[in-house]
Amino acid sequence: MITFGLEIAGVMAFSNVARAIAALPLGAVAGWLFVRMLRYDSRLDAPKNADN
Repeated sequence: MITFGLEIAGVMAFSNVARAIAALPLGAVAGWLFVRMLRYDSRLDAPKNADN
């Protein structure tokens, strides 16, 4: 949203590269959350220890 606003205001040139760089933090967080969910699900699906 920030890059779009700056482009409309004429402060920054339209650029797919700038948009891609601005989206990197969002993609990193989304990937991190996805991996965390997979790890959580794998712990729930793990077989229980017979000794407990």
